[in-house]
Amino acid sequence: MYLRTMGCRVYTARDGLVAIQKAKLRHPDVIVMDLAMPRLDGWGATARLKGEKRTRDIPIIALSAVQISRASARAVGCDGYLAKPCMPALLWWEIQAVLAH
Repeated sequence: MYLRTMGCRVYTARDGLVAIQKAKLRHPDVIVMDLAMPRLDGWGATARLKGEKRTRDIPIIALSAVQISRASARAVGCDGYLAKPCMPALLWWEIQAVLAH
């Protein structure tokens, strides 16, 4: 909801496989990826997206409650990382930072 109030178009996915399909279809400016998802987790979805020519340039910010996931998120290609719970303004700042690169 917060990102919508900031003027963003937001698309959601119920799992990593749907996230990949939507990213290929819509090619968003940025992806906020939960690492703990059903069917295909965020680590796997990120690795697949970063491994494909059509989607590798999309910045991905990992958002996770898993404490040890920062290094593993970076290892699979995430461009940013935020721990849950996350203040909406911090998410907005991180989005702006990855888009600036």
